[in-house]
Amino acid sequence: MRLLEGARRIWVEAARDYGTAHLAHAFLERAPEGHPRIWIELGREASGRPVAVGNAFSDAVYAALGLILPTGMEWGVLTELWSKQAYLFQPMAIAVTGADRAAGFVARLMEISSDEDRWLVAAENLDAFDSKQAERTLRASDLRLEIEDFSPAFVEAVGQEILARAVEESQGAFERIMIRLHQEGAVPEPMRPSPRGPRLLLPEPVALKPEEALAHLIEKGFWKEALELAAAHAKEKVGEVLAAGAGYSFLGRGNAAGLYEILLGLVRSGHAGEEVLLWLVGAAQRLGKHEGLRDQVEAYLAENEAPRLRAVYAGSLAPRELRPKEARRAAAAREDELTLYFLGRELHDAELLLKALRLAEKAGSAYAAMRNANALGIAYSQQGRLLEAHHYKRYAYTLVQGERLVDPIARLTAANSYLYSGLLLGNPEPALFEELTSFVNQHSLGSWWRAAMTTLIEYSWTMGDLEGARDRLDLLWDRTPRKSRPLIAPFVAHALRSWGVPRRALDLAREAFTFSQEGDGVARAQAETALGIARFGEREGASLEHLERAYRAFSRMAIEPPYRLKFYLAAALHAQERKEEAQRILREAEPLAAALHESALQLFAPPEALPLLGRGARLTLTFLGGRRALLQGEPLELRRSHAEVLALLALHPNGLSLGELTARYRDSVSLSTVKSTLSRLREIVPLASKPYRIAVEWSADFVRLVELVRSGKVTQALDLYRGPLLPGSASPGIEEQRAVIEETLRAAVLDRGDGPMVFDLAQRLGDDLEVWEAARDRLLPGDSRRVIAEAQVRHLQRDYGLD
Repeated sequence: MRLLEGARRIWVEAARDYGTAHLAHAFLERAPEGHPRIWIELGREASGRPVAVGNAFSDAVYAALGLILPTGMEWGVLTELWSKQAYLFQPMAIAVTGADRAAGFVARLMEISSDEDRWLVAAENLDAFDSKQAERTLRASDLRLEIEDFSPAFVEAVGQEILARAVEESQGAFERIMIRLHQEGAVPEPMRPSPRGPRLLLPEPVALKPEEALAHLIEKGFWKEALELAAAHAKEKVGEVLAAGAGYSFLGRGNAAGLYEILLGLVRSGHAGEEVLLWLVGAAQRLGKHEGLRDQVEAYLAENEAPRLRAVYAGSLAPRELRPKEARRAAAAREDELTLYFLGRELHDAELLLKALRLAEKAGSAYAAMRNANALGIAYSQQGRLLEAHHYKRYAYTLVQGERLVDPIARLTAANSYLYSGLLLGNPEPALFEELTSFVNQHSLGSWWRAAMTTLIEYSWTMGDLEGARDRLDLLWDRTPRKSRPLIAPFVAHALRSWGVPRRALDLAREAFTFSQEGDGVARAQAETALGIARFGEREGASLEHLERAYRAFSRMAIEPPYRLKFYLAAALHAQERKEEAQRILREAEPLAAALHESALQLFAPPEALPLLGRGARLTLTFLGGRRALLQGEPLELRRSHAEVLALLALHPNGLSLGELTARYRDSVSLSTVKSTLSRLREIVPLASKPYRIAVEWSADFVRLVELVRSGKVTQALDLYRGPLLPGSASPGIEEQRAVIEETLRAAVLDRGDGPMVFDLAQRLGDDLEVWEAARDRLLPGDSRRVIAEAQVRHLQRDYGLD
């Protein structure tokens, strides 16, 4: 290891059994104090596409880096994230092993790194790397060991003769020497360091019996090695290994392809037990290959009870009308985290899903707990219990982040559900939107991708970005397979109708209806719903006919009719003077309608249904961090001047005279100009005059925030703050209120906020050195956010010339 001293950039060309991993470990241990240490091990997917499979060498640093190195993410995304965040932690020490598997990725990382960073790049072939960048290049011959390279104490402990024989037989390769010495009984079981922790060295001449080795691997939690060993030498043990943790480990690490190949080989060789089949179906579903397993699974279930496999069958392969029956049968035979999950999901039963979550937590499976918590959140959403749903979806998301699960489906599902629940509550997180956008751009995962796309469309819609929403909707429709289009048709028809494109809504609804004739009952019911929505307001009789047929179809299948169908059906019935029936349908939708934020109601209901819900003509102003407004749930396209006037009138609810409004609106502007602005604004929003005021019921986030602070609800106020009031506005009245809002919130949080709350405020304010210092001082030692706060303090001190 003395070869590592001094040089800042070291290139190592050698097979890994020469000790490349140990060199990387030693290199990082020798990093100067204060250098965050990162180890990236590059692997290769079944497709041959390079992915980063390593993570941070230091857990504390990994937590601080956040998304810089999420394992399993494609390297194009990693470089983008690295370029945005790495500056906070530089200078760093970075070791890359397997570098030749993605030479372009490594070169790009080095290109955007600091000159002070220290690098070790290890590969079996260095031809793709610029040798001029290396201060020291080591070849296999440089890494060969002689007996003189070991300390006298080591030689004495092992024995001169044994060590000499091991060095000669191993040709000086470090790992081979250690294996030989272990076989001689001279050293403990050798381990190879890696980004994910030490790994056993399992050479070809293993001295242990397969049963003993398997037990040891299971005890250590080396699931990949355990499953591979069992599949090769102890096939009867494969089900036990899968149930003990290998199944969730493979999926959690995003290695569905590897699991699929191992288990498919077992099935083909005649070893098709319950656990093998259920995990094979789970892996195949992620690869879009599960339909081909239907006959084999059904044949096995015809002869075996197999409750866990039956539960998976109910949730993925069974005909829709048989799914509740099969799920009940599975749970009746055995209650565990899997059978109760599928039954609870099928019945939308929150109690069952809560029990399934507890069982997953008790078993210590983060992957199962994440899955079950997210399903519980969805069940609560369907019951209209949106706040409880949001809490469980956030819990699922934190499990994915905290456990570093890399399964793209798990990450996509958790991020999507969490963003969507925030959307329904009127408080979606922009960072989640960016994360989800990155996922859908990188992955195409069937129904999971479509669900994420609908959420992104709805986010853009509620944020007033209709152009972005339309572009994503076109992409969603074009990339959805023909047989799946009826399932998304009601959403598409409602969106297009709401955006003023009724002809296209009807055209796509008709297309979906044609395709639905090949599908099951749900597909046909959804297509009927889409036609009813598309014809709503144009041909009331035809619209109602489609909507009623869809409602009856869902009821016959014992499936709760979707909320969007209920809202449209109630409005259609009311338009036909069938008011009692309309009210009955609305009572079914009341739990969701009451819980939905104003901005989210437009995602489900036509404007014609709003008066039936008591929502009327309500103006919603969202001016913190942007310029968004809704009237009757419809987005308004406001000029900055119109938004400024509305904000000033909201700040003075009793009204302003023309002169008072002019003084607050601009420093030098004529009364006639302001009057002309008011006249144009009145065409969009109802206004009263003498004095001027907003003439409909309204709400404004910037007014609400101050009210929350005054009533002591500082946490809620902080959640509401998305940025300064009307960014970019130079109106005197707006600038004054902008400063009041920020200082009011800042003082309240600093007065009573704990470390995490102050950290949250610091992130929102961006460059407030005092708040970042307070966050650093109040966060507990060991909290990863403290590292980020310290980095931001140093960064701002440099910018302000205080270092």
